[in-house]
Amino acid sequence: MTLPSSLNMKGSSSSRITKWRIDAFLCSAFLLLCIVAVHPGVDIGMIDDFSYFKSAQVLASTGHIVYNGWAAAMLGWQLYIGALFIKLFGASYTAVRASTTIIALVMVFLVQRIYVRLGINSWNASMGTLTLVACPLFMPLSVSFMSDIDGLFCIVLCLYACLRALQAPANRSTLGWLVFAAVTGAVGGTVRQSSWVGVLVIFPCTVWLLRRRPHVLLLGGALYAVSLAFVFASMNWFLRQPYVIFDGLPTRLRPGIVSHALSQSFGAIFTVVMFLLPILAAFAFALFLSRSWNYRWLALGGIGIGIGIAIVATQYQVDHLLVPFLAGYISRYGPAASAPLLGESPVILEHGTRLVVSGGTYGLLFCFLIWLHLVFRRSPEFAKDAREVYSEPRSLPWLSLLIFIVPVTLSYFALLIPIAMAHAIFDRYVFPLLFFAIPILLRLYQERAGARLPAACYVLILLFAAYSIATTHDIFSAYRARLAAINEMEAAGVPATSIYASFDFDGMTQIEAAGYMNDERIRVPRTAFHPVVMSPPAGCTSMMMLDKTPVVHPEYALSFDPYACGGSSTFPAVTYSNWLGPRTLNIYIVRTSKPS
Repeated sequence: MTLPSSLNMKGSSSSRITKWRIDAFLCSAFLLLCIVAVHPGVDIGMIDDFSYFKSAQVLASTGHIVYNGWAAAMLGWQLYIGALFIKLFGASYTAVRASTTIIALVMVFLVQRIYVRLGINSWNASMGTLTLVACPLFMPLSVSFMSDIDGLFCIVLCLYACLRALQAPANRSTLGWLVFAAVTGAVGGTVRQSSWVGVLVIFPCTVWLLRRRPHVLLLGGALYAVSLAFVFASMNWFLRQPYVIFDGLPTRLRPGIVSHALSQSFGAIFTVVMFLLPILAAFAFALFLSRSWNYRWLALGGIGIGIGIAIVATQYQVDHLLVPFLAGYISRYGPAASAPLLGESPVILEHGTRLVVSGGTYGLLFCFLIWLHLVFRRSPEFAKDAREVYSEPRSLPWLSLLIFIVPVTLSYFALLIPIAMAHAIFDRYVFPLLFFAIPILLRLYQERAGARLPAACYVLILLFAAYSIATTHDIFSAYRARLAAINEMEAAGVPATSIYASFDFDGMTQIEAAGYMNDERIRVPRTAFHPVVMSPPAGCTSMMMLDKTPVVHPEYALSFDPYACGGSSTFPAVTYSNWLGPRTLNIYIVRTSKPS
């Protein structure tokens, strides 16, 4: 394929390039302002990052990567950056989480630049980037030491390098960017194995698009072979490490496993659709603002169908058809529900809110499908020549865009299917799918509906961002209250092994005492796992994962219910404030058995 000369950087004025870069900086600044508003500081593990923090801490003190029975991701360079921040700022959770925040800020800049290079004008590219940033997953994970942000960053960086190789004006620059893409894609994938889709899928697609350029096939083939060897060697090393978790496919197809996988796949698709609402709304506007009343009735009908599905799901209690579609950070009880305490967690997403968001998800999806049908039918209203509404000087051809996006999207989705069969897809796993879906929708709208997304889409982005800020604030507020309650007990002489404060705190207690979690998925060494029967005390049936933390024999527990287990202890409740749901909440310290 011969690439158009408009792909070269020479066709763009320096003032326009400067403006695009300013827009990218503003997107990063938007995320930074949101994070500052959240006040993300608490020195306690949150969900899975307690394990990753411990590995970074050990790496900083010994120079060796040591796993502890909870990580299924390789972690790789994430641990080295975390160890660097520990050496610079001390061994605190806030320090290692700051490393993730910096990665997130850089990634937001690159995402905006990638969307522009994919042929999207600066306004729409910024709107698409802010749609990703405002996603209720992006902000809490940007201030965590989880591996999801770092994993997406590797894919983003690989795609950016491949685009630069494709659009480089000189062959030497093309070859240089290909080397950079292969190296960063291979090494970067060590943070999270699914991130290797960059070097394994995006990179060969780029080589195919550049196959007519001198030396590209030879160099690209050699780099791909080296990358494959590196991936194989890295996985071979990882699988030999002690206390690594193996999440494999189920050995046999149990009854219901296929339906469960289909349900999880449905949830993954509609979770992405829900995150895309700020962009999908533009297509509904395009239908409703058309000159034909027929199209307006179609738009209203699509929204009506979506609301009808949500109402029917409510009436028949088909809960998986309502938001949230997947387990994880987006929950009726907020992000902290991933590591729940005893008692009933406060409800954040009321039923009315779930109904509205679910109806909007289905309705706007129907509007988009109607609009797409009309475009392919070449209806007069939507059969505009792309050149009438699109004037970017370096538009990436549609075929090249699809070669970049479709194979890697299908490959990544295929990786989720074994996860759905083995246990469950968490909502944070769909990040890359959202990143790849946004430019396709933006190009479709830009070339067939209008040059700029309507300003009303920005209102939806702000609503999503407000919810993200509030939930992120609330999870840190809740964990600060947990830490205050734990400190109060420890100051009174209660050891950590006698406290139940959900699996993240108990997991760190287990690792500090025994060196690793007691998990049956550990294969190296084979004698690591010790089957134990840890029955929760009477009345404490909601305690989680006690068999994985056998060093913990709880005498006290944190609870939202003062009457849970053995009832209130002599310790006073810890009060904290929420921005969503109940404004003031108490965490009670209860006994695990009634005093004799």
